[in-house]
Amino acid sequence: MILVTGASGFVGRNLVKKLVKKEKIRCLVRHTSNTRQLKGTELFYGNMLDKESLFKATKDVSMVIHLVAVIGSADYKLNFETHVTGAKNLIEACKKNRVKRVIVISTTSTLAKIRNNYGTTKAMADQLFAKSGLAITTIKPDFIYGKDGNGFIKLVDTIKKRPFMPSLGSGKYRKQPVHIDDVVAAIINAMNKKFIGKTYIVASEKPIEIDTMIKMIMKRLGIKKPIIHIPIKFLLAASYVMKMKKNPLLTKAVVLGLSQDCVYDVQPLIKELKVIPRSFEDGLKEVLN
Repeated sequence: MILVTGASGFVGRNLVKKLVKKEKIRCLVRHTSNTRQLKGTELFYGNMLDKESLFKATKDVSMVIHLVAVIGSADYKLNFETHVTGAKNLIEACKKNRVKRVIVISTTSTLAKIRNNYGTTKAMADQLFAKSGLAITTIKPDFIYGKDGNGFIKLVDTIKKRPFMPSLGSGKYRKQPVHIDDVVAAIINAMNKKFIGKTYIVASEKPIEIDTMIKMIMKRLGIKKPIIHIPIKFLLAASYVMKMKKNPLLTKAVVLGLSQDCVYDVQPLIKELKVIPRSFEDGLKEVLN
């Protein structure tokens, strides 16, 4: 039995869809979670702050794939409780139930020069897992996109609906967006015990400037609109106002995360995990067909 935390999220539901074909899967979800895509699994209701639910969820499992994360919120308390306190509670539950193998899904945000609250608390959680004595493998994806990815859908909708496309600062910040299927493949391959103690960055091989990404999406959609570069200071101010809205497109966490030049070496992903990530151009053909 494998326990997947955060199973109803973007990565979780795509991962479970693959795993359930070969493994018995238990999904840790909340009562408010959409579980329609988790068919064929054992649903277990709980959360990372409920020690009792984590103890019960980790009972009789051989491995935990830890996916729970706060996405897009700048709230430090929420990020800390979910990532750091949640990690402590999960480690404690695993030790009590003698579950040694854990795949931790982290983020490249932990490697940023200027970290937002998400990256900071995720890095703290990574350290806890590394020192836990458990058999850990850590996966750090860059920006993940796919057909049912909320962040990517918001970006595409913005490009479709607005007369122009706003871009951060100079628009030359480089990213290595990764297709959801490549992330899932990396997690599944990392389950092999020979990868214990290792960390893998999961990203596309070729860095792409943000403006280039936007132009590639426009081309795929068959539209052409001007790109307007907006100063980072203005975007941070705008994110402060937008935080009052439900599910805002722009948050401080998003601005800080995107306004940095980030280039990663993915050769370990290719050579060791045997995952050859799609180029962004090829990935778009699948997602926006």
